[in-house]
Amino acid sequence: MAIYIIFTGIGSFLVLFWLFLYIKYEKKYRSYIQAIQKGEYILQSTFFVGLGMIEFFHINLFGTRAKKRKKLLREIRDEQYLDFYYAVNLAGQFTYLLTFSMLGFLTAALLRQPMMALGGILLAAALAFYLDYDIDNLVQKRREQIMVDFPHMLSKLALLINAGMPLREGLEKVSSNSTGVLYEEMKMTVLHIQNGLSEYDALRILSDRCGVLSVKKFTTILMQNLQKGSSELAKSLMDISEEIWNERVNEVKRLGETASTKLLIPIMMMLGGILLMVIVPIFSSMSM
Repeated sequence: MAIYIIFTGIGSFLVLFWLFLYIKYEKKYRSYIQAIQKGEYILQSTFFVGLGMIEFFHINLFGTRAKKRKKLLREIRDEQYLDFYYAVNLAGQFTYLLTFSMLGFLTAALLRQPMMALGGILLAAALAFYLDYDIDNLVQKRREQIMVDFPHMLSKLALLINAGMPLREGLEKVSSNSTGVLYEEMKMTVLHIQNGLSEYDALRILSDRCGVLSVKKFTTILMQNLQKGSSELAKSLMDISEEIWNERVNEVKRLGETASTKLLIPIMMMLGGILLMVIVPIFSSMSM
């Protein structure tokens, strides 16, 4: 009985804290919740709870972890909304932790099932973890899509620069007739330049938005060329292009070897089954 009294006490305390956050912060953060795209998060209408916890506990939204997460968010969100989406994501995690832990303890006390408390905590932790995992997964898929197009884009741009076309026109030409994540980012780079942003700053944004090491190396060469000037730009781009294609060939070989290794397991199982089918009747006939 004592454990259920404890569960009731913990659950009641969490309920009171949840209600306190509702009364104090629901109206204050209503506009934040309304700004989130509908259906983007589970139970997003209750995220004022997490936003209230951030304010109540004075949680730092600009620390080391925040900088790392915002760096990832930069690749899938607009630069001007990074602080907002980081705060919303963190608020979602706190909301899940408080809400489902509360429900877990109350359910455990009412149904006399201690494991319900653990289940509530685990569900809360899983949902909180999923918010970070979802961002990581989206960023990873985006980077993979970029790397699919990058070698082709680089080859085209290198040929245009080698033919004497200026860099700005080359970027516009390569991106204008193609689709894909990388090409869309290049179109945005061209648009930034047309709107008055310097080529150097536009390329820096491109580097940050892509987050791929090869793209960063590519943009660094272009930025150095803009700062110092170089007649070897075309050659540098051709060298990178050759390096990237070689990396892709090696990656395909590695994946092929991995696939071959994985195929050995079912092959060995099939071989073992065939041997059993052959050997067992032989031994059975010998014993007779």
